[in-house]
Amino acid sequence: MRHFLGLLAVLCPLVAVSSATPITIYSDHNNGTTTSVLSAADAGGFLSGGWIFDDVLPIAGYVGQPVWGSTISVRNTNANPVTLSLLAGFWAADGANGGPGTRLDIASTVPISVPVGDVGLIIYSNWTLPAGKFWIGYALSTYGISGTTAADLDGVHFLMANPVADVGTATDGFYTSTGLTIPGNNPGVGALQAGNTAQRIQFWQDDAAVPEPGTTSLALGGLLILAGLGLRRK
Repeated sequence: MRHFLGLLAVLCPLVAVSSATPITIYSDHNNGTTTSVLSAADAGGFLSGGWIFDDVLPIAGYVGQPVWGSTISVRNTNANPVTLSLLAGFWAADGANGGPGTRLDIASTVPISVPVGDVGLIIYSNWTLPAGKFWIGYALSTYGISGTTAADLDGVHFLMANPVADVGTATDGFYTSTGLTIPGNNPGVGALQAGNTAQRIQFWQDDAAVPEPGTTSLALGGLLILAGLGLRRK
């Protein structure tokens, strides 16, 4: 396990830094509906809700580039803000029936306060983009947090997206986990469900570089919560 110093979690719009531009290589906007996963429970020293896995195929031309951030859209239906951490994992599409198989990387944010309503949670991962289709999984947890209850986590839901992505490609369908612990290779999943998760994948490109044709920088709508890396494991 490798530990990195996390950035402060702040509410802010996604902006470019002076020397680089965020390039969106995959994006699918939320359509206003949510999905339910397993009720939060003990996942080995912390609470976690069920994982949700979706396959993505970014636009061509960026294999081997370091991914800067992955954003997942959620809706906090609680009456108050909820402090949680976002877990994210990346899997090769070499599992059963082309599902999530070999785990490529996994990360957690520092604690972040999620306001009521629809927001985008950004996790910095800086992992290397593989060739072809792969799977991203997300879970909401109390990793490194005290005071947040299982009911609090259950009140935050993942937002769904349209079957056709805005940038890149996604096969219609997603999986939810059959367990709550941090998944390894070939994570346990339930039946394939219709729809896609509302998410976006980006990396920073030096301003001196020439962007690939058709690249763009899109927001998923609503507030974006920028959170630093809490842990990263391979």
